[in-house]
Amino acid sequence: MNILTISQLVQNIMNTIQSKVNKVLDFTIGSVFVALAEAQGQTAMWLQSLILQVLAWTRAQTSTGSALDLWLAQFGFSRLPGVSASGSVTMGANVAPASPVSIPAGKTVQTVSGIRFITTASATLAAGSTSVSVPVVAVLSGTTGNVAAGTITQFVTAVPGIDTVTNPTAFTNGVNPESDSAVRARFVTYIASLQKGTRLAVQAAILGVQQGLTYNLVEFQTESGASALAYFYVVVNDGTGNPSSTLLHTIYNAIDVVKAAGIQFNVYGPTAVTVNIGMTVTIAAGYQFASVQSAIETAIDQYLAALPIDGTLYWSQLYAIAYGVAGVVEVTGMTVNSGTSDISAGNNGVIVAGTYDIVQA
Repeated sequence: MNILTISQLVQNIMNTIQSKVNKVLDFTIGSVFVALAEAQGQTAMWLQSLILQVLAWTRAQTSTGSALDLWLAQFGFSRLPGVSASGSVTMGANVAPASPVSIPAGKTVQTVSGIRFITTASATLAAGSTSVSVPVVAVLSGTTGNVAAGTITQFVTAVPGIDTVTNPTAFTNGVNPESDSAVRARFVTYIASLQKGTRLAVQAAILGVQQGLTYNLVEFQTESGASALAYFYVVVNDGTGNPSSTLLHTIYNAIDVVKAAGIQFNVYGPTAVTVNIGMTVTIAAGYQFASVQSAIETAIDQYLAALPIDGTLYWSQLYAIAYGVAGVVEVTGMTVNSGTSDISAGNNGVIVAGTYDIVQA
């Protein structure tokens, strides 16, 4: 749409007036004709604004923000909220306790910059042990909870008997509220899927549960690979590699509403295919190896998090990722699970980072 400024509107009006008479009119500032043109221009500007408001409220393609939400609500369709980043932290004691130490759910930890996470389940540090893994979720939803490995280091609420906390891997599964462009695209899929009982209807049902989901829909065979008519299964990942039973049940119910009568199906979480990565790195002068090492691990974590279910980790791609980190001069001896082969996750798998063995040349 060609939206005009007040100056353009006034100029167009003056040009039109001049074109209708046979003599040159006085359009100097302060003249009667300029005053009339400016008055008409203001009216035209007001009418233009009303037209823009109508377009913003009556078409999904031109609506934004809350106006788009109101338009979509007419069809029982809504924008998906943000998703809080989640993962596990390692809590530890400087001295192994003589008796078990209980870590209750609801304890808060944070990064140095103040990004907070809450423990979602209780855990116990066993007697004689110095560390235990505890699940946490970001207090605020969105990508602010996507933090690098080793950045969650502070307790907001103390845990008696526990001295340290850290996150061994990066958190990458936080998602901001659905954008205008994303909700428009999903609405098109939703409308196209209203003829239920189709593959597209199942896909729309999955995508309508939560942002940040990836999935693999496999038809006519079981999870173990056996042939099965009138059957399909879906493997779903929420970015953690281990979606909760509650989420899987919610997705199952959403699919059950749209699947065809007589068709059987199941919903599973992915099988984790762990990769242990090693390499030798030469760094440029002026760079600290620990910082470069952390940046390489974070970059690979992000690459792995973006791989879909049934994805493949290409061994050679890891070289490109490492060389893309500032300060890296040379990378040699790249291995994945002690080898140099590509790793395929298979129909039901998702590739997750195991251990890193990055050494300085």
